[in-house]
Amino acid sequence: MAAQGDVLSVVNRHVIAYQTGNLSAFLATFSQDAVVDYDGRRFVGRTEIRQAYAANFGSTAPTVEVTNSWVNGETVELEEAYIFADGSRMCCSYSKFTVRGGKIVAVTVSTPR
Repeated sequence: MAAQGDVLSVVNRHVIAYQTGNLSAFLATFSQDAVVDYDGRRFVGRTEIRQAYAANFGSTAPTVEVTNSWVNGETVELEEAYIFADGSRMCCSYSKFTVRGGKIVAVTVSTPR
């Protein structure tokens, strides 16, 4: 079982890559066969994850701010607010990450409707 600091470090690198618009670094936090369940849609592997998230790395994409976090073993849960270019905020999405071997192997994301 990974130490909580190690698991949280992986997710922190993931969030920083998202915040800084670095798609390559973002994808590097995932294992090759990672699974992302995003509001009922499933993406398997880095290729599908890249396709699903590419628009989030464009110049008009919102940034993310972590508003709360929890760590339990190999699981990290985040509550996140999205901040748009005009300063408006959408709160909150919830992401549950499973980390093994220094990589994210699964994420479940729920966003407000």
